[in-house]
Amino acid sequence: PDGALVESTFVEPADERSRQYGRDVGMERIVVTDLGEALTEGSPKLLIIDRHEELERHRPRIEELGAGRLVSTFSKWHYLEIIHPSVNKGAALIHLAKHLDIPVSETVAVGDAMNDCEMLAASGLGIAVANAHEELKQAADIVLSRTAGDGAIEEVEERFFQ
Repeated sequence: PDGALVESTFVEPADERSRQYGRDVGMERIVVTDLGEALTEGSPKLLIIDRHEELERHRPRIEELGAGRLVSTFSKWHYLEIIHPSVNKGAALIHLAKHLDIPVSETVAVGDAMNDCEMLAASGLGIAVANAHEELKQAADIVLSRTAGDGAIEEVEERFFQ
């Protein structure tokens, strides 16, 4: 509420997939029996966890139901995020740069998944890691030779900040 950072996740049901998501993002999980009742203030993001093929199969219907009020993007192969069109990492980067009084043209963004696309587009230099989604690599200014888990940040530091 009131722009506060939410550091917990409501889940239904409490299963291994929701436990894994909690570990992946480092958030507390709050198990509820009815998400509709738990989300009285709305939610900046709805996440569906399933096999990629199942998510792709249902994605067109989800977006049809949202009809311009939501967009969907993959943050991992098995995580489909559903968010308001104005809620994305690019908007967050612009907001942060303004808050820090840094021209957006002087920012650098590094990403690996499709939920990073707007951030790379908004930044002064958009960088995709070697193991990024192919579509994100196409949108990036530069593609690194290293992967997210194998020295990508070190490569950025070596190439651009020394």
